[in-house]
Amino acid sequence: MTLAEFKNLTENYIDWTLLLRLHIGSVDITDLPNDLNTTVVVKDIGYYQQIAPLIEKTPLHLLYNYLGVRFLDALAPTFADGHLVAITSQYLQRRTEVARLRPLWRRCVDETARLLPLPLSRLYVGSQLPKIEKRKEAAHRLIAELRLALREYLGDPQGSGSFWLDAESRMEALKKAEATGYNVGYPKWLLNGSVNLDHRVGLNKDGISIESGNYLESVLSVRRFRAAKEIRDLGRVRSASNE
Repeated sequence: MTLAEFKNLTENYIDWTLLLRLHIGSVDITDLPNDLNTTVVVKDIGYYQQIAPLIEKTPLHLLYNYLGVRFLDALAPTFADGHLVAITSQYLQRRTEVARLRPLWRRCVDETARLLPLPLSRLYVGSQLPKIEKRKEAAHRLIAELRLALREYLGDPQGSGSFWLDAESRMEALKKAEATGYNVGYPKWLLNGSVNLDHRVGLNKDGISIESGNYLESVLSVRRFRAAKEIRDLGRVRSASNE
């Protein structure tokens, strides 16, 4: 549906074009339409039809409290200050029965793994390479044995596969089995220092500020960059060539 149709269905409680412009913020986008003819995909129209009048009649102090809860949900893992950690722990205990926040180092690792999985994977694989290579060899042997057993099972006209597959189906199954690929461990390019992980992750060093000793600002910088990238991707036609 168009943005105009969406506004009509939600009885114009919210100026969606203004909200879209505010959400885009300072992202430099010249070709993203934000007028009433913009086509939008609405996942749950009933939700939007009910939430707009609910916001209008909800007292402001409750809305402020709700925004505070969302703030804690979003940024609690980044808190290092002792006072903030204590407050957040109390909040989590009341809301989720979690006794306290996990240790800061654990939260840092988890957030880094979520935002920058490939650089973290490069560090981990590099530190565990002997163990990983040994396990990769065992996995490759197992896969080779499985493929051989499948070939024999499908290729033997007198085998058990002949009871439920005719000759033509067995040949097609064999072709599919031969064409099946598999991945074990990590891609070869991961440890290649010449491979630009920023490009693989879709990041740009010029748009991100990573500061040693300033975890919160570093996390916010990466989040802002990722959000801006997602906004820039709106309306982009996806194909095998640009993935």
